[in-house]
Parts: sequence; C-alpha cells; structure tokens
Amino acid sequence: SINQTGGVLLVGGNSAFKAAGGNSITVGQLANTFGGTVTFSSVGGNLQNVTVADRTELGLGGMTLTGNLTATGAGISQTGVFRIVGPTTLTAGAAGDIILGLANASIFGDVTVQSARDVTLGNTLGKVTVLSARDVTLQNQALVAGEAALFPSISPLVRNLTLNFPNSSIVLPELTFTGNLDLTGLSFSQTGALSVGGTGASTIRTTDAVFSQASTFGGSLAVTSAGAISQTAGFLQTGGDLTFEAGNSINQTGGVLLVGGNSAFKAAGGNSITVGQLANTFGGTVTFSS
Repeated sequence: SINQTGGVLLVGGNSAFKAAGGNSITVGQLANTFGGTVTFSSVGGNLQNVTVADRTELGLGGMTLTGNLTATGAGISQTGVFRIVGPTTLTAGAAGDIILGLANASIFGDVTVQSARDVTLGNTLGKVTVLSARDVTLQNQALVAGEAALFPSISPLVRNLTLNFPNSSIVLPELTFTGNLDLTGLSFSQTGALSVGGTGASTIRTTDAVFSQASTFGGSLAVTSAGAISQTAGFLQTGGDLTFEAGNSINQTGGVLLVGGNSAFKAAGGNSITVGQLANTFGGTVTFSS
C-alpha cells in the first residue's frame, strides 16, 4: 500500500501512484498540491481503495477500484478510464465544480457529493446523494433499455436539476429544489411529492408519463411523450403555462390540475384528451389540438 499519514505533497507536474493489486492508496492530506493529473494504478490485480486530496483543482487520471474512492479538491475532474465498484465520496467546496464519469467510466457504487458548486456526473449506477450544490446534472446513456436507474437524493438548496437517462425508467422520489427541472427518460413516474421552485421553464421528455403525487412547478411545464400522458392522483400545479404533447392519449383519471397560465393539450390524431376533474383550475386559455 501507499499511505500518507501526515505531511504534505507539493507536486509541480503530474503524479502517478502504483501499488500491488489488492492494496489501497491514501494521499489524503488536505494541504496537498498536485500541479497536474493524478493517476492511480496497480501491479497484478486491481486497487482496493483510493483516498486523495488536493488544495487546488484535482484532475484525476484513470483508475480501477474494487472498493471506495474518496476525493477532495477545489474542483474535481476526470481524464482517464474509470471503474469504481464501491461507494464514491466527493468534496469540492462551495466554489468548486465536479465533472466526473462522462466518458469511459462506470461508477457502480453509491455516490455522495458532500459539497460543490455545479455537479455533472455520468454513468452512475448507484444512488446519488447531493448534500450541497448549485446546479446538478446526472446522465447515463450507457444503461440498456429497461434497466433501472436510482434517482437521487438532493439538498433542497440545489437550484437546477437535469436528468438525462434516455434508456431508463425514471421513478422520482420526493424532491424539492429551488430552480427548474430538465428530464429525459424512457418513462416518468413518481413515488413522492415534487416541488420545483424555479419560475423558468421545466421540461419532461419521455415515452410515457404518469403524474400520481403532489407536483408543484413555480414556472411553466412542458411534457412531451411518445406515448400517453396521465394524471392519476395528487395535484399538478404550475405558476406559468402547462403544455402536454402526447403521441397517444391524455388521460386525467384523478387528481387536480392547477394552472396559473395558459394550457395546451395536444394528442396524436385518433386519440382523446380527458382533463375533466371538477376541481381543475385553468388560469388562462385552454386549447386542444392534434
């Protein structure tokens, strides 16, 4: 193993740490400064755990771990091939961005972001928890059709949330954040209330959308589905306009629509639109088209 139990590493160039397979590498003193890319590798087998800290922006090279990654920096980015089996913990501070796992990466374990300014994570297969950040983007185009994705636990202080999982069914848990939502998924459904506080435009793109929980959008909401759009329970409230565009029917079998602005419902020709719950409130013009 390689262990830094004290002292400081001050490196002007790149850093390469290599240990025998099955061992761990720890270079986690918070005053460390790595001037270039930091890579971790093994001789004969894979590394177990890596702990690394950089008082400046941390640029990670490739690594394959059977255990955990703990990374701290004034920003964290990735340039090499990643394969992390265990949990990942990332800390970038209030002014640091995290961009990790976008290409040639598989992060199988749960990911916890302790702090960051903006977060972009790709190819995550476990649950993502964001404790402190401004804008959060999660994306995984590597999942095959029908493969489940675990969606996230985020701080209510998060501003904007982008979810891009075109091959996965997105089942949102209870979520509250202050900005807008941009969601792309194979299908959309809910297990908890959704509160999107931003007054801008939120968008949901999917092949099937079902609203079944209390959902509040401070601004406008546009839902585009290649299949049906349904509301079965709860209320769907917008401060601005509401647009439903479906490749099949639009069905409101329960719940309430509370729309602050205009409403536009569009279904593919030959289908029907039903938004007939008596408690619905439409603040502006309601149009129906095909």
